[in-house]
Amino acid sequence: MPDWASRLTVRLVRTDERERWRTIMAQYHYLGFRGLVGESLYYVAELNHDWVALLGWAAAAWMCRGPGPMDWLARPQQWERLHFVMNNARFLILPDVHIPNLASKVLALAAVLAGQRTFVAIGDWIQDLRPEQRAAFGCPRWGDTYKVPSEPTVRRVLQQLDVDALDAVLTQWLTVESLQPGDAIALNGKSVRGSGHGTRKRPVHLLSALVHRTGQVPSRRRYQNQ
Repeated sequence: MPDWASRLTVRLVRTDERERWRTIMAQYHYLGFRGLVGESLYYVAELNHDWVALLGWAAAAWMCRGPGPMDWLARPQQWERLHFVMNNARFLILPDVHIPNLASKVLALAAVLAGQRTFVAIGDWIQDLRPEQRAAFGCPRWGDTYKVPSEPTVRRVLQQLDVDALDAVLTQWLTVESLQPGDAIALNGKSVRGSGHGTRKRPVHLLSALVHRTGQVPSRRRYQNQ
């Protein structure tokens, strides 16, 4: 795994950073930038606290050409569920950043932030990107479209990551971004099912802290005795 991979983070842009985000996007994105439509989210990918890529999410369009993910539903049902759909409106790797496989890793993190939880789901999310989104991610030209990494490629890249380091970085980010003064935190201890079988004499015990308001687990520790 490259040294930088475990230090790559994707986070929401703070209010005081939005003007910088907009300026960079307008200057360097091939479509320019005038604003995001409807409800929107601004994300930045950082490496060693330096900005390396920008992502913009906007509300889904009311109607679009070609097949869509909800075409099998009647139109009223599509409208009722439209707020569950997000549009990846902009993606930009900064022009002075030249890191192999950076787009693949940012894509994978973006897919997870979009709610994908399995390698297959992440792969499907990437395959569903429109040609202009693939171009924005820096994917190589392939005939009339752009080639994106396959699910096995995504799987191999993610399996090379230091899981503990990535978990620590994401947990720290979630804690800083979402934990508020006065939040109620519950402590819960459990024995891992099946961990006391075979050569292990005692099961593994885990103590977790859970934030009631968000359902976030900011910390989990292994301990010896119940």
